[in-house]
Amino acid sequence: GDTVASAAYALLDGRDGGLMLDLIGKVKFPTADEKQCLGTGEYDYTGQVDIAQAFGPVTGFATLGWKKFGDPPGSDFKDPIFTSLGFAIPVGKSSSAGASYDWRQKVVSTGSEIQELTLFLTHKLNREWKVQLYAVKGFSDASPDAEAGMMVFHTF
Repeated sequence: GDTVASAAYALLDGRDGGLMLDLIGKVKFPTADEKQCLGTGEYDYTGQVDIAQAFGPVTGFATLGWKKFGDPPGSDFKDPIFTSLGFAIPVGKSSSAGASYDWRQKVVSTGSEIQELTLFLTHKLNREWKVQLYAVKGFSDASPDAEAGMMVFHTF
């Protein structure tokens, strides 16, 4: 598949229960085999703002972003706005669980918007590493009917 690299900068770090505000940039490198329809063969770029605030034990979070798709020959992808809204609650000393609802504008004029509900469980292994398991239910033709996976995060 394709490879995605991202970098984030914390404008506000949420110390003492305050607001967390991150600026995030992502680049998708076209490493997938486009001849096997595993990728577009083009670079994609994403910019987004993530915000989070604790309300007692519950943390609410939201994302607002924009994606610039690379257009392979014969394509005219739209560059969509996307958003997410969710919450997380602790379920142990080093674990949390939560849900988020994701929406994205359609990418092609004949397509559909993305509408998805994600449930997740995150476990911090230490200060630098965490693992997240997730399950997704889609509510539009552009979303998967169901999806599950695991992500590993490293913080520098």
